[in-house]
Amino acid sequence: MISILVYICTMNSFKDHFKPKLCNLGVCCDYYDISLIGAHNALVDTKACAYLFLKEIEDFPEEIFYYECSLWEAYA
Repeated sequence: MISILVYICTMNSFKDHFKPKLCNLGVCCDYYDISLIGAHNALVDTKACAYLFLKEIEDFPEEIFYYECSLWEAYA
């Protein structure tokens, strides 16, 4: 039995909506003025992604898409 994960990717949502030439967490956070002081720390990056997600569902909720992958793909 293969389990399927459903997830939302804030980076893909940002890219699909704004079509930036360069896209990384820093670019996304700069756009929304989200602090990334201490970036590359798991807690800092996770909080930044959470704030980014909240901004995206506020600004363009109809463009937030769900993605699927198997557990195998998630850990590969």
